[in-house]
Order: sequence, then C-alpha cells, then structure tokens
Amino acid sequence: MATSMPGAAKSSTGIIRRHGATFARLASENKNKQPIYDWALLNQAVAALLDQQDSIMHQALHEVENAGTNNFADPSLGCIPSR
Repeated sequence: MATSMPGAAKSSTGIIRRHGATFARLASENKNKQPIYDWALLNQAVAALLDQQDSIMHQALHEVENAGTNNFADPSLGCIPSR
C-alpha cells in the first residue's frame, strides 16, 4: 500500500519552478546567442509543462520558433540538412 507524502508535491513544484526560472534567466542572458538560447527556452518550456503553466510554456516555444536559424556560432547548427 502506497502512502502519500503531503509535502512531496509542494516540494517538487518548488523545484520545477526554480528550474524554470533558472532557464528563463539563462535565455534572457543569452538572447540571440544560438544554440544556448533555444536550449534554455526549450528547458523553460519543459519546466512550465511539468508545472502546468501553459501560457509560459507556449510563450517559450513561440520564442524558439521566432528565433529562427540566425546567430549560431557555427552556422551549420542552424541548418536542417536536406536529404
């Protein structure tokens, strides 16, 4: 029989929110510095998804989509190879 730990959900929510805030800060500090910018935004979106913060998740994913394929230190990282 499984037992419930009342503080566990609250604790994990706090951890997820802290991670989301960290990824948001990293994205802000690295705006237009690819690929770290996209990486930070994608991780922010995952944290928001886990924390059930849909608007933050959608905003982060929208920013990734709008970032495009420019500003990569290695331009080949911004290209999707053709077959």
